[in-house]
Amino acid sequence: MNISKIIMVGAALCLTPLPAFADDDAGSAGDGDRPITYTMLTFEEVDRNRDGAINQTEQRDSTLSPGVFVKMDRNADKVVSEAEFDAFQATTLVAMK
Repeated sequence: MNISKIIMVGAALCLTPLPAFADDDAGSAGDGDRPITYTMLTFEEVDRNRDGAINQTEQRDSTLSPGVFVKMDRNADKVVSEAEFDAFQATTLVAMK
């Protein structure tokens, strides 16, 4: 195998996304069974209008990904309550251990 073939194979491998870290809209780096996605944000940082819930506008204005927002919104009402936020954090942080 000549050097140019080795370089091409190496470059191809570097450009191939690893499944564990592939960018998916869910914001998860887990294998589907044990999600390890969590946010380092606090509820108060995202709930900028201080109404006790995170709406989609607040999500877009923060670094909270849309996929994580959907996972947090367990009742699918397009709003994440503090209880939903805390439950998501607790579940995903436990899965990381």
